[in-house]
Amino acid sequence: MEVTNEHLGRYYRYLQQHLTFPFRATYEEETGPLSFTEHELNCLQLDQEIQFEEFYGILVECREGRKKTIRELADIVVDEENVNYQLIDDYQTWFWNYR
Repeated sequence: MEVTNEHLGRYYRYLQQHLTFPFRATYEEETGPLSFTEHELNCLQLDQEIQFEEFYGILVECREGRKKTIRELADIVVDEENVNYQLIDDYQTWFWNYR
């Protein structure tokens, strides 16, 4: 199943019903050649305004400290013990392999 706006919409609705919010996650930001900084996030909900975009995939609204941020669900990392781990891992596998 190729990643298209139609399929992203279906996946978005599925995740909207099955993900448990809020949850903790991390993402890595490239800060230089072969240099990364890890950021901790509190993911609040799937983004309600843009929801998804074919290039970036499904978006999630997060807080990084006091700052509100929107991150790509395909780029965040959740701990394997997190109740959402399998749902997010399945989505990321599909998104990165069928783009």
